[in-house]
Amino acid sequence: MLCCPGVSGTSLNHRSAAQGLVAALLSVGLTVLPLAGARAMDFRTGPVEGLFDLTLSYGMIYRTESRDEDFIAIANGGNAPTANLDDGNLNYDTGIVSNMVASTGELELNWGNVGFFTRGVAFYDYEQEKGDRPHREFDGETLDAIGSDAEIRDFFISTQFSWAGLPVQFRIGDQVINWGETNFIRDGVDIINPLDLVAAFQPARDARDTRIPQGMAWAVANVTETFAVEAYYQYDWEGLRLPAVGSFFSTNDLFGEGSLNFATVGRGQFSDLGTDLDAYYSLPEGTLGFDADFFKYPERFREYPRDAGQYGIAVQAITQGNNALKIGLHFLKYHSRLPLVGSLTASQSAINATTQSDVDAVAAGLLPIYVGSGLPIDEAQAVAQETAGDLVLNDYIGQAGYFTEYPEDIKMVGLTFNTATMRTGTLIAAEISHHMDYPFQIALDQVYDASLSPVQFDDSYKDNAIGVFGADARISGYERLDRTQGSVSAAQFFGRRLGASQSTLGVDAAFVYVHDLSDSATAPLQAAGGGDRTSWGYRVSGQLQYNSVFGGVNLFPRLVFAHDVSGYTPSPLSTFVEDRKFLSIGLQAEYIKRWIVDLSYTNFFDGEPSNPLVDRDYIKFKVSYGF
Repeated sequence: MLCCPGVSGTSLNHRSAAQGLVAALLSVGLTVLPLAGARAMDFRTGPVEGLFDLTLSYGMIYRTESRDEDFIAIANGGNAPTANLDDGNLNYDTGIVSNMVASTGELELNWGNVGFFTRGVAFYDYEQEKGDRPHREFDGETLDAIGSDAEIRDFFISTQFSWAGLPVQFRIGDQVINWGETNFIRDGVDIINPLDLVAAFQPARDARDTRIPQGMAWAVANVTETFAVEAYYQYDWEGLRLPAVGSFFSTNDLFGEGSLNFATVGRGQFSDLGTDLDAYYSLPEGTLGFDADFFKYPERFREYPRDAGQYGIAVQAITQGNNALKIGLHFLKYHSRLPLVGSLTASQSAINATTQSDVDAVAAGLLPIYVGSGLPIDEAQAVAQETAGDLVLNDYIGQAGYFTEYPEDIKMVGLTFNTATMRTGTLIAAEISHHMDYPFQIALDQVYDASLSPVQFDDSYKDNAIGVFGADARISGYERLDRTQGSVSAAQFFGRRLGASQSTLGVDAAFVYVHDLSDSATAPLQAAGGGDRTSWGYRVSGQLQYNSVFGGVNLFPRLVFAHDVSGYTPSPLSTFVEDRKFLSIGLQAEYIKRWIVDLSYTNFFDGEPSNPLVDRDYIKFKVSYGF
């Protein structure tokens, strides 16, 4: 049979690679160290003071590397044992993959101690809207995400007042809350706002669009000049936005805007566009015909968490002395921002149609056709049985399925600190967080095989690590384990070096530790080798600043290097994938704090086969003007 236990061929098996975008690609999108923005236009109307800022930008991404056949399905001309990873790869040749304009507007109003802030974004990507997609054309949902759209991002009201003699700041509305100390590595203390990986890799978008503002009430009370209490309550849940399916940075066809709502199984032998069964099974034309849904494992539903039940509190203190130290203690309760996959068995009637007698009946109809094509009787019987088994299994697969869910009630405690050394001026920051009952994805081939365990003619599916199930069963696809994540970062200003007015070097290192991974896990988790208890890596960034190089133009060359040194963090995080690396070099030019031009090149390498970005090297260009 083509669908074998442990090697089912569903692209669900590779979902951790898609989640690796959170770790690998996001840091590329944030490589530019912040510059002072353009001056906002201020105005006054009666008692109301206002600021308005408008930025127009153009951006382009150019793919520099051709497709790696190891990440293209066999049915699509490659070598990959899955047909659900490659839409984003097949849709773009080397050349322009994004060609867009965008505008960002910000409005701030203040009336006494009451403030209002909103920020909106609009964009149009000519390449997505008008370009031809060789593999699969985009649907309306996908084009809304990456073709053209306008939306309000931040939208909140703020005020300041005194409560019990304490000065208090308060905000309510769609907003971003920044907790944590790491610059590049997510999912530690900085877990409140989910990432928008659609916006993060649109070349004309602002880096602030990387985080999704969410509906929250937030307050901070300054108990003393050196001690504060901060808290928030979230009343609107949103999940992480993965790259739209079929877009250039998409490495999975199941998750993201425009998802296909099915997985094509069968070790990559069958295309997600459908299969000519006669050609595949060497039958005369017109025998079985073309089946658009052959070996497609359907998504039955998505189960989203409730909006309520998410909140956090933090206490922060600053120590006195030459090397002042800011310390924070944080507690959060949140729902998963990342989807987990479970599976469903089919009905009893579907199970009843999977006996060996059902296979024999189909094979009996195929046998004379294979004999008539010239096969010896023994070979014809074997081929007819194999083909019949696939056809019977296909009928069952179409009535089983998978579902996605976002588990609730994850708790986190975290400790953060930052300081600057008096003698060298080195900025040092660190954090450690412990997430209780974090849901990790069970290996998806096991989740898939468990849904096939009722199949009667093939007992091999019963050998999965989850169990054997009956009709209409819901099979959970995750296991809750505690995880601890820590990071330390340092940044040093070196002053005048290499002819620059200022030079900066930053280093970030982090680890993830999954408690009881090998002791209590009932099934292997979704990662190479079932995942590692400990995984770690580091990021290095550097920037030079050359002022007034010509005509008032300032130049900022930069470099970012990332290396996942050891271990595979289990999905859905995939924070570290052993030996995965990327290098990004860029140059930014800034003129009178209004014009900004940026050019960069990014190279992904190593970490195969768990790094599907190795053939997505690209050049990015952006120019923006702030009014």
